[in-house]
Amino acid sequence: MTSPTAELAPPLDLAPRVRSLDPADFSLPNGREEEWRFTPSGAFAQFMESVPEAGHVTAAGPALVVPISELSSTWMPIDRPSAIARANVSHAVVLDIPADHESSEPIHLRLSATAAVSYEHVEIRFGRFSKATVVIEQPADSAVSGALIVTVGDGA
Repeated sequence: MTSPTAELAPPLDLAPRVRSLDPADFSLPNGREEEWRFTPSGAFAQFMESVPEAGHVTAAGPALVVPISELSSTWMPIDRPSAIARANVSHAVVLDIPADHESSEPIHLRLSATAAVSYEHVEIRFGRFSKATVVIEQPADSAVSGALIVTVGDGA
């Protein structure tokens, strides 16, 4: 009698995936990579290298601005621009929607950049069974690179 063998499904993505906080771990895209194929490289060129005079993003409204070192997020950049942005932010904008909170009105998160090129890290956390609509307002008067992480609790 032969032992049953498990049939393994093939991987959905055969490309290696780099996850790192260090921008040096990512090569400079040349436009031939699948994930960058349709990207207007000229528009994104300013985000492929670190900009020393870059600013940061601040928030008005119910969000907190906290040191990036205090975040409990496990999010890791998967491309060069997001790794550069993450390496250059010192503070994050965090909006917490408490568990079981229900908001009948939209919650407005107003973001603003402090320079022509700025980096951001924004986290919105919905507690379990919360219900809210969050409207993010970010003026288009500056170029901003970074991450928006949304964490949704059970039943939210």
